[in-house]
Amino acid sequence: MDTIDLGTVIVGLAAVPSQHKAHGAPSRFVSSTFTSVSEAASHTPIDLKPPAYLPDGVRLLDVSVLREPRDLAVVTYEDQVRGTSLVVVMSPLDMQAKQTHLSVGDAIEEATVGSLPAALIELGAGKQRNGPGQTTLVWVKGDTVYQAIGVGIARSELLKVAESI
Repeated sequence: MDTIDLGTVIVGLAAVPSQHKAHGAPSRFVSSTFTSVSEAASHTPIDLKPPAYLPDGVRLLDVSVLREPRDLAVVTYEDQVRGTSLVVVMSPLDMQAKQTHLSVGDAIEEATVGSLPAALIELGAGKQRNGPGQTTLVWVKGDTVYQAIGVGIARSELLKVAESI
């Protein structure tokens, strides 16, 4: 299975990018960074809903709000002691057309967040990689597409985070 259909969003796997970076490429993103969710909320049309549950030791790092090329909110958490991180991405659902969402990973499977269909993507599953593995969960709730990305965070913990939004 290469894709999972969540109704209004199709989730698929993207190839792991190479380490090559384009130096000096102009950024097309217009964004702002904040130190709290409440501060960021007044700068985006997205209804920012941070998780009520976070794994032990995980704390808010910052909130980035992108306004162009499209609205997007990125809430970043980390546990500096354990070296784990959690990123929750929120974007408005396009009600006019079915969206395609690509996530970097080696494997994709169906999952649920509460009673909502979801896609679970793993990077580094069963393979030797430098550093902890990455798990991504994508689901749609109301008019928002959510993506929770955990690095070094157990799948069960990531599901608890998602269900608490």
